[in-house]
Amino acid sequence: GRPPPPAGDAGGQLRGEVLSLRRQLADAHDASERLMGEVASLANRLEEACRERDEARRASTRAEERASEAREESERLAGRISEMTDLACKAARETSDAQGALERAEAAAAAERARAERAEAEVGECDALREACVDACRAVRECEAASKAERARLERLL
Repeated sequence: GRPPPPAGDAGGQLRGEVLSLRRQLADAHDASERLMGEVASLANRLEEACRERDEARRASTRAEERASEAREESERLAGRISEMTDLACKAARETSDAQGALERAEAAAAAERARAERAEAEVGECDALREACVDACRAVRECEAASKAERARLERLL
């Protein structure tokens, strides 16, 4: 059918394709930058969640130590009651106080254990965030590889 286009039109078409490819390359670069920002944000969230998990673990350990100390105190007071029957009423009050302290310490330990369990759940979230970071980094590398390929193709065209 039609006669071939003049040579000047082919050059214009090639320039248009080059401009289009440059826009695509710029878009790929912008997407890469956005992904890197998301990766940094996810990494910060991961570090914060891990810090909170570690703090909850330390608090749980301290609460367990307090509960253990309260138990030891309760046992010491129980031994004293058996040795001092003439002070039975006073010793009974001390035991009651120690028992209350023990229950409060055990309740605090239970609360700390619950916090530690929540922290462990956050570890799972940390792992999920880490996976998202890995995926985002992989996507960034793919974008960079595509950008390099497009750049090489552009250089060959020019």
